[in-house]
Order: sequence, then structure tokens, then C-alpha cells
Amino acid sequence: MKKHQSLTRITVACTLFAVIFTGVAYASSTETSIKVSFSNIKYLFNGVEKKAPENNKGFIYNGTTYVPLRFVAESLNQDVKWNGNTNTISMIPQEATSTNSTDAEKLKEAEQRIAELEQQLKDQGTSSSATAQDGWITYETKNLMLHFTPKADQRFHYLYTEAEDILKAQDQFFGSDTLKKKVDVWIHDSDGIFKIDSGSFHNPQHNAIKLAVEENYNMAGDESVRFVFAHELAHAYQHQKWDIYKLGSTLSGRTSWLLEGQADYVAKKINGYSQYGPSSDPAGDKRDLTYYKNELKRRNSASGWSPIDWNKITSFTDLNSYPDEYFSFESMVFFLEQNYSHEQYLDLLNEFSKGSQPAAAFQNAFGKSEEALVSEYKKYLGVE
Repeated sequence: MKKHQSLTRITVACTLFAVIFTGVAYASSTETSIKVSFSNIKYLFNGVEKKAPENNKGFIYNGTTYVPLRFVAESLNQDVKWNGNTNTISMIPQEATSTNSTDAEKLKEAEQRIAELEQQLKDQGTSSSATAQDGWITYETKNLMLHFTPKADQRFHYLYTEAEDILKAQDQFFGSDTLKKKVDVWIHDSDGIFKIDSGSFHNPQHNAIKLAVEENYNMAGDESVRFVFAHELAHAYQHQKWDIYKLGSTLSGRTSWLLEGQADYVAKKINGYSQYGPSSDPAGDKRDLTYYKNELKRRNSASGWSPIDWNKITSFTDLNSYPDEYFSFESMVFFLEQNYSHEQYLDLLNEFSKGSQPAAAFQNAFGKSEEALVSEYKKYLGVE
């Protein structure tokens, strides 16, 4: 899955004018006494009520409602700082617990985003059984329910006609009995609300995929759209084949090296789609050992995409320290597929899905330690 920014609709049930990002300041040089009235103000954050401090619930003055700034800001994950010398209030985002968000956090954001989208569709009265209703056009295949906005249907209708062929190839990789529930796919253009709700991702909780096709098209045309579609469909297979929540818990949310690498491998190597255009990102049989070795070398040069300090890589989970480097994740899949059986590789995810810790998972699937396999991987791809 890609990395996306999240649009969160937050409602505070009162009149509130505030900016909650960096650079916000308020200063006053005068003092005065005023008469105010108090009322039972209710605060809702993401639809969930939160109680204000007993001694600071807010008040009404001259028809305007004033609320406790620190309480509201901290409820929105902002730190509040007061400078008594300049009478300045500053609000900045609370520091994260790590430099990079974990995959679990990204998944949570994605789940929230798609839940909001589904609620919008419900509010509009959209029915998945309808052929065309309330601005969405729906097509049903053996494994999918594809919902298009009219503009997206006109330009990207081929996703419907080609969908089952994509799935046939993925059936061979994951197993033909993997998809037991139909997957909902919401395919939209960039008009209206989608101007600020862009991004493509799979949501396992709702068994659904969201595709921002115009955004993907701008990357490398229709080839990129097909790639993203195949990539997200691979995530749907992963969810229905394995307990990825258990997998995520076992690996403390650090799952990109397993799930994203596999999804890219399937979309590019198995389905044969290029993400950035065939000239710079070959697909299918052209993704051979020579290509992987040369590309890893190029990416790890001084001017490369995301250089990796391979001396510090002693386990595959170490690759998660480079969360944007999907290529290293994918090259790991290529190494395991080429040097061990396909069944052994899938067994690795079976082990994690059952809750096996890395040491046991690799030993049970390959009969070797993770460190030994990493050493082979680095030698095989020329990065030792």
C-alpha cells in the first residue's frame, strides 16, 4: 500500500474559530473585566463525545462561544505552549513516538478514510446492487463489485473488462480458492470531494479497495492505473488468505517488507504492469536477475532513490527501516521465489499469520535462520 495523507472530519459542537498547525500565535496587550454566561457545551471529536475539565468547560460572551484552547488542541493531538514574555500561544503537532509511522498506524488511517467514503456513499443512498444510482455506476464480476463515478467509467472502463484476467494470474500465485468474498472496488475521478480525498489503498476491515485513477494516470498513463489496480487486488488476496491483523501484531506493525513487496512483485512480475513506464520500470519477464541486480546497484548509488546501508541489514525486517523502498522488499520476494519453492515462501506468511515469531517462522518455512537467508539474499543480488 502507498502512503496517504488522511482527511479527518472533526466536529466540535460549538462555534470555534482556530488554526491548529505551526505558526499560530495570539497576543494581547490589554486587560479588562467582562460578564459571561455558562452553558452545558458538548464536545464531539470524530463523533465521540469528550468531557471538558470541570473547572474549564467554556463560556458564552456577547453571543459568541469560547472554548478551552488546551483541551481542544490536545484532543486534536496538538501541544500547546505559552510564552508569558510575549503573551503568545503556540500550537504544534505532538511528537510521534518514532520517525516513521508504523504500518499499523497507516492501516488505521486507511481504514478511517475508507469508512468515511463508505458513509458518504450510504448517505447518498448508493446501492451495490444498482446498475446506476446517485452518480455511481456498478458492475459485478465473479469476484468483484466495481463502482465507478461516471467520469471514471468513461475513461477507465477497461478496469471492468480486464479485471477477471488480472485475477486469473493472481489466482495462480495465491491459490484459486483464496477469494471467498467479493471485493468492493470504488473507482473515482478527481472532481468534487475527491480533489481533497485522493489516494489509492486497500482496506481489509471493509474488504474494499479505493482507486484514485486520475492521480495514478498522471504517474505513467494507463499502465500505471493497471499496476495500482493489480497491486491493491493483491492486498485483497493477502487479507483473505492470511490473518494480516495477527501478522501485524506479531511483527509490531512492521509488515511492509512482507505485504508491500509481495503486492509489487505480483503486480509487476506476475501481472506484468509497469508503475512508472516500461522504459524505466520494466515488467513481466524483463524483471530478471540482471535487472534486479542493476536496479539495486543504481538505487544504492550516491544519487540513487533511497540508498540502503546493507552492512546494517542482518534481517529482512531491517528493510522496514526504509519504508519507501518497496523495490528492496520486492527483490526479497524475487530471491525467495527463485531460490526456494513458491510454497515455502507462502508458508512464511502462514507462519506469521499463526503468530509465529520471526526466528520460528523462518526456521519452519525454510529450515534456515533469517540471518542465513539474508546473507544469501545479499550475495545473490550483489549487495553484500
